[in-house]
Amino acid sequence: MTELLEVFTRDRVGYLRFNRPDKLNALAPEMLEGFTAGLTAHEADPDVRVVVVCSTGRAFSTGGDMSGPGRAASAGHRSSYTDWQRQRASLERWLRIWDSPKPVVAAVQGYCLGTATVMAVMCDLTVVADDAVIGWPQLPVGGGLLSPVASWFVGPKKARELAYIAGSRFSAQEAVELGWANHVYPAGELHERAHELATRIANTPSDVLAVKKYALNRTMNLQGFRDAVLSGAEFSAVSHQAPGAEFIAARRAELGMKETIAAVQQGLLAGDYPPAE
Repeated sequence: MTELLEVFTRDRVGYLRFNRPDKLNALAPEMLEGFTAGLTAHEADPDVRVVVVCSTGRAFSTGGDMSGPGRAASAGHRSSYTDWQRQRASLERWLRIWDSPKPVVAAVQGYCLGTATVMAVMCDLTVVADDAVIGWPQLPVGGGLLSPVASWFVGPKKARELAYIAGSRFSAQEAVELGWANHVYPAGELHERAHELATRIANTPSDVLAVKKYALNRTMNLQGFRDAVLSGAEFSAVSHQAPGAEFIAARRAELGMKETIAAVQQGLLAGDYPPAE
């Protein structure tokens, strides 16, 4: 069976490549575990100076995999505490990128949705293909996992718009203009251009790169970046227990995912939402 996550090196660049194109690189548990293990291995390799995160196929990642047995069905039956733990573990996994002593570059093509948007923007540099679409969840049931992270890069006004409108999207060019990404490249050139960028970074000694990264991180952490990121797990767990979110979850169980998304986008359910308590 083809590995769902490929870990390899090229020149002085270590790669973590998601390889589940038939599922648009939805992040199965084994992919997440492999990601952490692969990043740790690249950090320990003295020949690796930079890490690139990328994917095969037409999507970077559509986010967490909800297709496993019982995953979607059990999501609404977690306690707030269990939900908070699960969400915090997800954020801590992506903070491993932030804390890594080695610069990490994300190369994003096609769809980048849900938790994948957090992963991509946690990287030191993010480059996007001109076909990239960065998106928020299409059902309004979460409260803070994505947008608190995004607000540091796109600004509070845009972050509010993305958070308040279900299914928000922005393009590759907008990603660069907003500050979410560094560069946009033609889709067919993305991975080679990302490698060129990584090798230019690798011309700097690893210890100097580590100091530069820690200095830049220190500035944002002093401004509250890490605390803001982790607080997203709390707000997300709380929002999942809100009457409005439970109403949407019940409609999803009754109508199915596609029909519920269509109803939300068309405003067909808005008049039935329970009042805030």
